[in-house]
Amino acid sequence: MASHKSGPRNWKLQQELAKSGLRKCARCQNIKPLSAFYHYKHYLSTCKECHIETRREHYIKTSEKRKAYSRKYYRENREKVAEQNRSYRQKNKSEIARKKREYRAKNREKLCQKMREFHRRYKKKMVDMLGGKCTRCGYSKCIAALDFHHKNREEKEGEHFWRGHAFFETFDPSKYELLCANCHREIHNGEES
Repeated sequence: MASHKSGPRNWKLQQELAKSGLRKCARCQNIKPLSAFYHYKHYLSTCKECHIETRREHYIKTSEKRKAYSRKYYRENREKVAEQNRSYRQKNKSEIARKKREYRAKNREKLCQKMREFHRRYKKKMVDMLGGKCTRCGYSKCIAALDFHHKNREEKEGEHFWRGHAFFETFDPSKYELLCANCHREIHNGEES
């Protein structure tokens, strides 16, 4: 990386180039049109490309320091941050809801796939907890064909398997029997021998 050269010779060169609508980048040393440089109160000494690259390098170099500062600030101001978040959500309730609706509409298939994977993963865990096969006939070929049969029907009311993490953490394998779809239908239709 070239260092920024200042001094009378460089200043004179920059003035001569400026008359023709050009400028020399202090970083890459290329001569470019003035439109290739950011202009605030004056033109920056580096071209837009080099300026962006310098900012990116600085961002990467200081990322751990920024993360550490953010963590420290959050620990020291947890209540203040929580209140700011609550206040923001309250003030922007309709906007947040609108953005969520738009996101769900735009990413419908992605979200459905994610939910299917979630259900598949948790069903696999619960099936494994119950032995991985039908307790009546030993079927274990396809996990989709395995059902959870409540041993006590009175405990069934209000339970739902797909509440997610919370349900899985409180899942009690002793309340269920793992059955294949055929055995499960036989039990519920009174055809069990």
